[in-house]
Amino acid sequence: YLLFMGLNFLQDYLYDSWLKLPLSEYIIVLCILLITVFKGLLSAIAFGTIAAIFIFILNYAKVKNIKSITTGEHHRSNVERSPIEEELFKREGRRIRVYRLNGYLFFGSVYNLYLNVREYTLETGNNHAGFIVLDFKDVQGMDSSAIHSFLKIRQVVENGQKVKLIYTQLNPNLHNLFIKGSVLIGKNDSSVYDDLDRGLEWCEEQILNENGFKADKLNQFNAVLEEIFENENETIRFKSYLSRKFFKKDTVLMKKGECSETLYFIETGQFSVLRNDHKKSSIRYRKIGSGAIIGEMGFFSNNNRTASVISDKDSYVYELNLTNMKKMEKDCSKIAFKFQNYVIKLLSMRLSRSTQEINSLLIDYKNR
Repeated sequence: YLLFMGLNFLQDYLYDSWLKLPLSEYIIVLCILLITVFKGLLSAIAFGTIAAIFIFILNYAKVKNIKSITTGEHHRSNVERSPIEEELFKREGRRIRVYRLNGYLFFGSVYNLYLNVREYTLETGNNHAGFIVLDFKDVQGMDSSAIHSFLKIRQVVENGQKVKLIYTQLNPNLHNLFIKGSVLIGKNDSSVYDDLDRGLEWCEEQILNENGFKADKLNQFNAVLEEIFENENETIRFKSYLSRKFFKKDTVLMKKGECSETLYFIETGQFSVLRNDHKKSSIRYRKIGSGAIIGEMGFFSNNNRTASVISDKDSYVYELNLTNMKKMEKDCSKIAFKFQNYVIKLLSMRLSRSTQEINSLLIDYKNR
């Protein structure tokens, strides 16, 4: 009976497993059998456990933990920019590189990220400063062994000097691991942001500051008017149909669901477009500043507001209502046409940017 059982086991685990198991695992089975015969059962169990762990690590290292790699040319923050700023990011957006990570991170899988980042720092060379954004939104966890790779990434970036490393959406466990492993300086490390949107916003602001967009926001508003109209007389005529208004910080400019009877041209200040009118508990769709237009989609499509808008700081805006818009179309059709043409251009640019971002993600996905 014992002989029969032994032969049955040999058939199941040697002959039948040959047809079912990968070659690497089948070799481990043979080794376990030989060690059992010559060294004993305990040695065979120890070898089998160590071999299985090694195979697991080797296979998991092949799993790509980089979900996507995009640049700031196509992947942008939700901050609404003026057309002049949009043109700047078309030229210099490639300086921002975004790595969206996913899965469970450990030394083997993060090493591929290290190689990619090192290659990027070498490409940057003597050009303008670059920005590397690591997004941890889809990361499920991380082994302490991965800390070494992230330290190497930080060292490579610091040696490059012209590259800034940004971390976004680190959960509390990962944040603590990074602090203990000296990847981050402390809980208030300036390179950590709550989400990818705000991390990208910071990078974009650095590029804008380098190109002189920080100095005078009012000039941005005037520059947009100069782009729409041919001369100062047309600008003055257009403004005659608008009413200038002041909004204090945290004032609701628009409420989701209400009628879209007005649109606003931001002169100075800043607003957030939110899912609802509660700033702390709402998702930010967009952030808009000087030179931007708010409420144009509902205004021209005659639909209700799809989001709420709240002022982030004291702001001045120009309001255009439906009555004055119709009056402008009747009394001065040339000016009305130029303004509407500008709005169409804005909407086209947004659609084009969204399409480019989707295409960029699809191309990156196909290449992986």
